[in-house]
Amino acid sequence: MRTSKVVALSAALALAACTGSTGPEGPVGATGPTGPTGPTGPAGQPPQLAEQCAVCHGPGAAVAVADAHNGAVSGDITAGAIYVTGVTFPSGTVTPVVSFTLYGPDCGTPVGGSPLPSGPNCAPMDLPPVNGQVDAGGNPVAAFNFTVAKLAPAPSAGENPYWVSYLYSGSSTTPQREQTYAQTGRMVGRLAHVGSAGSGQYTYTFATNLAAVTYPGTTTLLYDPTATTRIGAQTGNDQLAANGTFDVVPAGGTPSAPLVVSTAACNQCHKLLKAHGRRMLAEYCDTCHNPSLSSGGQSGNLAVMIHEFHAAGQLGLSYSFGGVTGITYPQNVANCATCHQDLYPGASSPALSSWYSNPSYTACFTCHAPSSHPFAVTPSTNCAGCHNPGQTDKTNVQIAHGEADAVQGGGAGPFLVSQAANFQYQILGVTGTAPGSNPAVRIAVYSIDPNTHAATTMTNVVKATSGPWQYYQPGGASRLFVDIGWQSTDVRNVGSGASFGQPIQLDVLNNGVVNTTDYSVTVTSSTPVPAGLAGTLLVGVEGHPGVLNTLANPATTTPTRIPVQNVTAAYTIGATPAAGTPRRSVVDVGKCNQCHGWLTLHGNNRTPTQPSTALPYGDVTICTLCHNTEATDGSQRPAGSTRQTPIDFKVMIHAIHSASTSVYGFGGSVNDFTDVTYPAPLADCQACHITPPEGQFPVTYTYSGPQEAAWGTTTFAGSDATANADNLRTTRWTAVCLSCHGSQNVFDDPSSPMFVSPEATRTFLDHMIVNGAGFGLTQAQIDALNAP
Repeated sequence: MRTSKVVALSAALALAACTGSTGPEGPVGATGPTGPTGPTGPAGQPPQLAEQCAVCHGPGAAVAVADAHNGAVSGDITAGAIYVTGVTFPSGTVTPVVSFTLYGPDCGTPVGGSPLPSGPNCAPMDLPPVNGQVDAGGNPVAAFNFTVAKLAPAPSAGENPYWVSYLYSGSSTTPQREQTYAQTGRMVGRLAHVGSAGSGQYTYTFATNLAAVTYPGTTTLLYDPTATTRIGAQTGNDQLAANGTFDVVPAGGTPSAPLVVSTAACNQCHKLLKAHGRRMLAEYCDTCHNPSLSSGGQSGNLAVMIHEFHAAGQLGLSYSFGGVTGITYPQNVANCATCHQDLYPGASSPALSSWYSNPSYTACFTCHAPSSHPFAVTPSTNCAGCHNPGQTDKTNVQIAHGEADAVQGGGAGPFLVSQAANFQYQILGVTGTAPGSNPAVRIAVYSIDPNTHAATTMTNVVKATSGPWQYYQPGGASRLFVDIGWQSTDVRNVGSGASFGQPIQLDVLNNGVVNTTDYSVTVTSSTPVPAGLAGTLLVGVEGHPGVLNTLANPATTTPTRIPVQNVTAAYTIGATPAAGTPRRSVVDVGKCNQCHGWLTLHGNNRTPTQPSTALPYGDVTICTLCHNTEATDGSQRPAGSTRQTPIDFKVMIHAIHSASTSVYGFGGSVNDFTDVTYPAPLADCQACHITPPEGQFPVTYTYSGPQEAAWGTTTFAGSDATANADNLRTTRWTAVCLSCHGSQNVFDDPSSPMFVSPEATRTFLDHMIVNGAGFGLTQAQIDALNAP
């Protein structure tokens, strides 16, 4: 910190060259009045400190990053469970009696039906009672809710079986629930604790006589003792979130409830899907969200609601229910099997295939417009008459969806994914890795035998005038490039000759040289390895072949871009090329694909390496070659722009998922991510990051170890975009943390989705500044702060 010295000057009067003697000293005059206060001077600069995140947030520290995040989401990604042991139906007055045990608090993610709960902390427990409420015997009452519904047969050939609730209030057709505690407008049954204290054992007797229930506005009795009947149970307060369901036939027999979507499939993205506070099982949702539920003219039927929520953004649907509108679904909506799959242990349900084996008017026309059908259809039309698994063209729903070739939301459709499995890139070797030398990279493109899955070297197809690599005109369906970057810990690419930290990029289709013996292709860089460079050279192969989709399009249309997974390799920088240190593994690509299906970006050019035996977490190095500490969107912004957005991967990905960034993309396109609806708890870092072995967090690949002296993230490239000395940066961990914990650009902006209040969001920034956060610093300044 710069300090100023106050220098006192003595105002002495010096008399020189005087003649005569000095006279006596006169009296001192009176002090004059104090003058007015001058204007306030500019604020002084506080001392700039080194970033001190690791002191409190490092592994083993008081508020370790991993511990803080895991603790914040512990209640959001695990839950209790209600294990229903049996249901009896008295004759005459049919008020079902449910026997169940409550388990908690940590029973993992919910599983439908009545499996015995399990988990490290999953044990029977009593639910704390509702304040002040007692039953007829004076016993405190715990808070539970219950539903009951029957499975009705399909109303027509064009539909499927559906659930009908037994619980309604007055003339409303909105399904209701019963509960154990008094609340206005709710039916209250009788709860009894039947076990010892802490056993979690209860019985609940419904207040509703099912035998007397009629559908609102009619005299038709609903009760059917021969129908599969589902009991749903949930906790009714915030002490514990727990659900349970139980299927039974009152008259005896085996229940036959179809499993159309498994809760575990939902939780691939949602981790722990919660609606209405504590409802987590899709099997529980079925009991209310059936065809009788509507609001504001919109159907609340689960098949309609879930399809329209997830497809609205991609298909431009106008749908809102319960105040919820369309979401930003992160993969192609044609991937029906993403949700319609059984991820529960045990045998799969045949009903999971009903989306293509027995398609219905209700389900299909949530995404497709009825007017798009070649002839008029109604809910009673037998869709399966034409659209059945026996068809060999796109009237077969499975084929039509499987051949979908659109790329939506950063995820490929089924056709693209299946075609991608037919190709494989491989880096065979690199020469010229010494400083001053020109790297030459030899690669191979293999075809994959669909029967043996073995890689077979292709013929001279990469440079051929026909086949999947022929469409390489600018913007075409074929592209094959080798990218070269360096410094594996923090990729920077300084000296590549490209602006904004971009790598060397080599066009294989135009400039590669084919080896006629093994049909490998070598491409050589005209840019040498920078002088004085040491460490690791990172090499990647990216791009896509083009393949005609004759089912989805006429054969003469433009081929589709096939998102072949990219590959990367690391080599030491020096006279003798050798295996180098690969970039650290941080995220699990398999986890990315749980939401994105098959993550591919930039026109299917960049497709991360998928997990394998050799790479259990996959690899995103191909992304970081461009999205590095030096990179902003400055090259795509309008000329003269005074602002840039960092596209450093560790910052950008966090900011996208927290809906707090907009980025200029190729061609000057504006990519606004502030509408992203991330479906999981934002604090759940392990939703994307590698799950640590046995709770340990090796600093080599986790988010747990803030580093003090490291390259900051560029927020504005300097006057020379190909160099980096004058780049303005935010210190490393501040840049990452602010991606979720507020942004220095938007934290005070009420229009920002990050806005809470100026005071609340400001605290994030203040905390970081006090502990060494730096903004608008050059790297030299950051290094000076971190110097010993």
